[in-house]
Amino acid sequence: MSGTRRRFLQLAAAVAALAAAGFAVLRVRLARSDRALARKIRSALPDLDIEDDVLTAFAKDHRRFGDRPDYAAIGHRVELHGAFLLSTNFYENGERTDRKLAYVRYYDPWASPCYNPLIRRTRT
Repeated sequence: MSGTRRRFLQLAAAVAALAAAGFAVLRVRLARSDRALARKIRSALPDLDIEDDVLTAFAKDHRRFGDRPDYAAIGHRVELHGAFLLSTNFYENGERTDRKLAYVRYYDPWASPCYNPLIRRTRT
């Protein structure tokens, strides 16, 4: 092998190692932020039976859609626990705290404009 090819391969291996380390750090930070978000929600809503997979799904979508700058522009800001409740079946269950929560979808008028958890459905 020539010296330039060897140098290129060493550099490529170093870049790949740095990228892998960066992804590992990012993954750890996301897991920590998800756990912090779960703690905030659980402390704000202690009477609800919330399973971990519900919080995980909410955290994933909250990272994707939450705290959008266009909300601040129109003066709309939903608190974290409010966004969580609106994203679950809490209101569909009649706001009962004795039922397990199920994650429906992230409550975001721009991401899912047809989803309205507060609508009262009448059965005929």
